[in-house]
Amino acid sequence: MHASRPAGYFEDAFLAWLEDACGGHAALRAAGVDLVVAETTTRYLAPARLGDEVTAQATPEARSRRSVRIRFDLVRDDGEPLVTATTTYVCVGPDGPVPLPLVLAGALAGVPARG
Repeated sequence: MHASRPAGYFEDAFLAWLEDACGGHAALRAAGVDLVVAETTTRYLAPARLGDEVTAQATPEARSRRSVRIRFDLVRDDGEPLVTATTTYVCVGPDGPVPLPLVLAGALAGVPARG
């Protein structure tokens, strides 16, 4: 698997989490908010090869007043971890950064706050 491919799997996992947690991007847009990537770190642990079955998971790891950090894990179906990553998304409105909308803040209620 090319090193760029996990990012696509992680984006799909994030969109699925967002849909399940708070109604997806449609709910955020209805609140006048979009999410933009502020930072991503990726750690490659083992290679994935053609034909491997893999699963990507998105887990909220931390939140602040205007952002959320998501941890991603890409695991081969035999359980071997392949790639981990974290991405920080910032909430933005038409004029720049805005607080988490209520729909997203509610979905993140149990996630630790960070400064």
